[in-house]
Amino acid sequence: MPAEELAKRLRARGLQVEYANAIEQPFFAAPGTVYTVEGADLQIFVYSTESAAAADASRIAPSGRSVGTSAVGWIAPPHIFRKGPMIVIYLGSDSRIRGELAAALGNQIAGAE
Repeated sequence: MPAEELAKRLRARGLQVEYANAIEQPFFAAPGTVYTVEGADLQIFVYSTESAAAADASRIAPSGRSVGTSAVGWIAPPHIFRKGPMIVIYLGSDSRIRGELAAALGNQIAGAE
């Protein structure tokens, strides 16, 4: 499910989703796209293969506060998901958004409860 497909799915579920910008995180091997979902950041990284996404995902600490040797100071509580070749990071606390992401991507792999 590429980034825009996820954005469309969230819009279809009644959430306000807007493209914000491209992003690169130094600890991920894939470029990302930032969307705002109900005003909160959603970072979506799409890899060329599922195994490449799994390799980067395996380096994420359970808290979501570090990736490999990089400590991360997120602007809000991180909720990190992985499905196929995507790693998705939702920065926020809205239980509806988290629920919609879990429905689309499965349970989060790291981050805040």
